[in-house]
Amino acid sequence: MSEATFTTIEHAVMLPTISTPWRLYMMGDFHYGSDQCAVDQLKQDLRTMKAEKDVPVKRYVILGDETDTASTSERFSLSVAKLHDTTLEKLDRHALETNVEMRDMLSFMRGNLIAMVQGNHHWQFTRDCKRHDVTRGLSSTEWLARQLGARWAGYLSYVVIKVTAKNNTTTYRVDLVLCHGKAGGKLVGSSINQVADMRTIFPQADILCFGHDHQRSATPMVDLTCEPLPGGKDPQVRQKLHFLCRSGSYQKAYVPNDTSYVVQKVLRPASLGYVSLDLKLTRPDVGEVTGKDRRARLEMKARI
Repeated sequence: MSEATFTTIEHAVMLPTISTPWRLYMMGDFHYGSDQCAVDQLKQDLRTMKAEKDVPVKRYVILGDETDTASTSERFSLSVAKLHDTTLEKLDRHALETNVEMRDMLSFMRGNLIAMVQGNHHWQFTRDCKRHDVTRGLSSTEWLARQLGARWAGYLSYVVIKVTAKNNTTTYRVDLVLCHGKAGGKLVGSSINQVADMRTIFPQADILCFGHDHQRSATPMVDLTCEPLPGGKDPQVRQKLHFLCRSGSYQKAYVPNDTSYVVQKVLRPASLGYVSLDLKLTRPDVGEVTGKDRRARLEMKARI
């Protein structure tokens, strides 16, 4: 599918109790398969995620460019180059080998990986391969999502996480906007301002996260809501917390005697690593209710 695709996704989270804390990990731009990938740190961070036992429920999202086979312009050049079938087969095989390695590294997320966003450095398979469940035209990100039991999110996705607890019939919503994002701007605030611009489109989202520019941040923003109270009392003003995030990267830069486009364009180095949020719902006694869905008051703490 096109990397400009917009999707909507619903995902369920079941907690032991409605006030049980749970964790959302946001990461991307590994560029695994390129010489600039910080493979050792990536593997160490994945081991850390897997080993963390301080919360009973964990969920993951990946913001694109998990592997690095060809950029958008490179894929276009290959598509019009009239390459021999044997050459395309070799390229497919190389891409598949890289993505099989990536799948195995992420296998512990299976069942808890909510979505994978389409970046711009994926591979578009040119041949069918029944043995590995590959079909012509499938992107490497779509293939990984299928293999890991996750949803392919396209370039931009609105995710509604419906949170329930055992012995509790109420469903609480947490809304998440995921986008591979865009680069541009050298000022410190430029990166997060692009995420803030997305709030004008999706103002109700609790969490908005972009990748692509290889920066890592989690910026809290607060809105005020005015909620009615029962019994004819005056409405109550409450704070509503949002988080604007950039998911980081694992692409090294400025390595001595190494060449890269980051050096060529004198770009900021990547903020290596990932972002996670610890979330906790509190039962609202008032608030927006639609059927059995209720917008809970959401406590969030960033871990960077």
